[in-house]
Amino acid sequence: MKPLIYSSHRMLLVLALLSCIVVFTLFGYMYYSVTAATARAIIARAVAETTAFDNINAEKIKTLYTSTQGQREAILKHLIPSTQVISFIEVLEAIGADAGSALELSAISGTIAKDVVPEGMGMFHARVNAYGSWQSMMRTLILAENLPYVTSVDSVHLETSSSDANRKAFKGWHISFDVSMLNTLASSSQQK
Repeated sequence: MKPLIYSSHRMLLVLALLSCIVVFTLFGYMYYSVTAATARAIIARAVAETTAFDNINAEKIKTLYTSTQGQREAILKHLIPSTQVISFIEVLEAIGADAGSALELSAISGTIAKDVVPEGMGMFHARVNAYGSWQSMMRTLILAENLPYVTSVDSVHLETSSSDANRKAFKGWHISFDVSMLNTLASSSQQK
């Protein structure tokens, strides 16, 4: 009877080892499946949250766009066609007389603005130099910044002008700055 018992123990041992192998294999497969499913669920949740966030922002942008339609059209009324830049130059030169300073334009140029909506826009640039008292320099700058056009004032440089031999008559201060104005090109539609 011993060989039968030895044989049945061996059989049970093999069966136990096979059961362990099957259990560990199933555990590995289930662990891999759950990990992969969890990773896919996390990615899907992140995509859903990003999509929801993008949709909310898209709605905000659409609302902003529709609510500013009138304001954007009103801006175009402050732009002058490139054929009327001379009137802008005259207004710019009149700043000197209004501020009590000696004003001169030292450089004037124009460029076509690229990648601008609406199309057909250009930039007009002027370099302004003014001489006079401190008060007249500040008033010149304030008037330049508050022109009734879509302009920007930059590259402001202020210094005393008493050391300049050519400007002895204007002892005091010298200011120089750039004025840029957005304008509509002559080929584009005229302003309303």
